[in-house]
Amino acid sequence: MDSVLQDWVMNLPRKEQATLITGLRGPDNASTEEIKMMVRWIRSIMLQPAEKIPSSFLINTEFQSIKDIGKSNQQAIDMLPVHYYGHLMHTFEVIAYRHPESETRDKAFGVYSEMCDYLHLGIESNEDMTNRLQGEIGVKVII
Repeated sequence: MDSVLQDWVMNLPRKEQATLITGLRGPDNASTEEIKMMVRWIRSIMLQPAEKIPSSFLINTEFQSIKDIGKSNQQAIDMLPVHYYGHLMHTFEVIAYRHPESETRDKAFGVYSEMCDYLHLGIESNEDMTNRLQGEIGVKVII
């Protein structure tokens, strides 16, 4: 089936696809240019253009690290809803562990680890992420 999702996304388990898709848009009530640049990058590595006309919607952009955003515009992160921040963080995590290109995986892992650090969270291993996303919704997987 023809899809706007890139093949590597289509080949993932459904829960990993769903996790990625939650990061395709910005938060409903609070966003900044720094966050928009991150979301554009995510779109550029997950989606294929639906039309042949170039669009800023899918631009593979450079963006600041979480640490640099925190230094230059603390509110860009602090004003994000935690719920959205979690979706964005987990989107970077799936990219870090599943994208076919090592450069993209490395960039995503850097963002994911900074986002975990910002919230004083540990970094989930690839195996732990896989086990969590294979569990049933609402059921905590204990290993």
